[in-house]
Amino acid sequence: MLCKKRITILLGAGSSIETGAPTTDSITTALCDAEQSAFTPQHNVYIVKFIRLLRNKLDKYYSPQNANFEDLLHTIESLLSLRVIGNEKAIKDFKPALFAFIHSFDRKFLNQTLLYHARDEFYKTIPELVHDYSESFKSQIEQHSWFQDFWCELQGNYRFDIFTLNYDDVIEYCLSKFEDGYESSENPSRFHIKKLLITKLNRIVHLHGSILFGYPSTELYNKYALEEESSDLWKYKSYSDAKRTWISHSGSKLQSKEQISTGPIITGLRKTEKILYYPFTAYRFLLEKCLVENPSLLIIGYGFGDYYINSLLYKFARIHKNKRKICMVTKFRDPEYWHRDPSAMDWPSNESMSFIARSFYEEYPFNSYYSFPGKIVSKDKKAALYLRGFENLCKNESKWLLNFLR
Repeated sequence: MLCKKRITILLGAGSSIETGAPTTDSITTALCDAEQSAFTPQHNVYIVKFIRLLRNKLDKYYSPQNANFEDLLHTIESLLSLRVIGNEKAIKDFKPALFAFIHSFDRKFLNQTLLYHARDEFYKTIPELVHDYSESFKSQIEQHSWFQDFWCELQGNYRFDIFTLNYDDVIEYCLSKFEDGYESSENPSRFHIKKLLITKLNRIVHLHGSILFGYPSTELYNKYALEEESSDLWKYKSYSDAKRTWISHSGSKLQSKEQISTGPIITGLRKTEKILYYPFTAYRFLLEKCLVENPSLLIIGYGFGDYYINSLLYKFARIHKNKRKICMVTKFRDPEYWHRDPSAMDWPSNESMSFIARSFYEEYPFNSYYSFPGKIVSKDKKAALYLRGFENLCKNESKWLLNFLR
């Protein structure tokens, strides 16, 4: 019996927006709204007020654009590093070199207690929003049958290596058999990269973490102290079990001495530095391996905002040349705003445009489309860009996709 062809699949936030997943705007709003916060009411009002103050400062700075939750978390992490300004007793290990040249700063933004609580707010509110979405999806699966049907149809024809940037477990819920590298019989379970490397099943990899990831108990960690690092993430069978382990975990510092927040979910603008822990180091290796080995690539709802991922994707067409099959799925905001010159639209970004051009082997892939095309296929039929959204693709053109990827 012949093995099914493997496809590398990258899922961004846009792959689940149409099923009700929280958006960047909704997450940002929730973090600045005391009523939607995961914090307890008695001290939440001060933390949320502080986050709103940061957002207002950034919005004024970024105007006419606005800050999102990742901008805000990055700012909080940077401010935590800035706290050493003026502290002559702080040792070298906590002093970023750049700040030797900064002598004044608005110190109202350097309140250590507020900064730490504000940082924690992100790691409580975001997982709660994701968990609520995940539970809602499962309880109303009939409303999103197109989503589940697509994955069932796809696995009937192919084996796939899914690399998701989303924190929920919706994709696992839709598949009957898969390998994620964790020992399914244990709770919590340890990660073993060899399980992912040798499997014949579909692979699911959470590149930026999961709400089911957490840390082992002290007793369990001591048992494996010679095999595991304290920052290694284990997988729990439920979100409630996992989140209990997050409270005692502290942040980390970079080699440059700046502070960052690491943990079960990777967010903010320093993702490259935050994936230096297990299983994320293994995930990055596996992503590159699959991109090299699999000539078929499906990208759904990814905005090309993660440069370390982009650097791997940019080489895909060069590696596979005429054997490549690349399909990108996105949802163009309004067909009336379509223009054949990307510079006249608010889309795509420079990073995504660079990948589209490389994939198509065409410098101006939109040039001949004077009106909204729905989908664009490269001249050599090796790359495609689908513009009507993932839901429409699943409901109306899944057969086209399956045929294209052959």
